[in-house]
Amino acid sequence: MDQYLARTQELLKKFPSWRLTNVDREENWWADSLSKLASSDLPVNLDLIYVDILMALAIDELSVNQIQNSLDWRKPLLDYIIDNKLPEGKNEARSLIFKKKDYCVIGSPLYQRALSEPLIRCLTSEEAHQVMVEVHIGICGEHLRGKNLALKIIRQGVYWPII
Repeated sequence: MDQYLARTQELLKKFPSWRLTNVDREENWWADSLSKLASSDLPVNLDLIYVDILMALAIDELSVNQIQNSLDWRKPLLDYIIDNKLPEGKNEARSLIFKKKDYCVIGSPLYQRALSEPLIRCLTSEEAHQVMVEVHIGICGEHLRGKNLALKIIRQGVYWPII
């Protein structure tokens, strides 16, 4: 997004003047219709709609930054609950002691205690990804996104910190 912002600011310098105004949806029915059409699953007759296909990127370089987290987020909790082992850092240890009351181990999985739900199984990052894919593509229901997806996953009885 930063690259698109920089490109936009670069292009705006070429105009002698410009202004940005908010247009209500009722007054901008053409764009509103196109946005609804783009997000629908209905077949579209493209002969009736002007479509401009961009053959090049608007920005020169596309970079993708991905955070790799090889450490299982559950490991410090499991170490403390099972072996009473605290991390080296004072703040991390204090945080872990405070969090311990919300978690328990039954067998080998870690569970989170919820206020209004039964115990919720804590997942690894890989398990969480698999659950999101299955719920999102419809194995467990309809196609969802955002908060609805997260709520449906929690109702399935699973949890990870960045849900």
